[in-house]
Amino acid sequence: LYLSRNQLKSLPPRVFDSLTQLTLLNLEGNQL
Repeated sequence: LYLSRNQLKSLPPRVFDSLTQLTLLNLEGNQL
């Protein structure tokens, strides 16, 4: 899931936090 910076800025903080957590989990899963 890749969003532009403008889209990220328009997102609510909670949604942004959840998205960042999901992307971090996906990155960790890909590294394993």
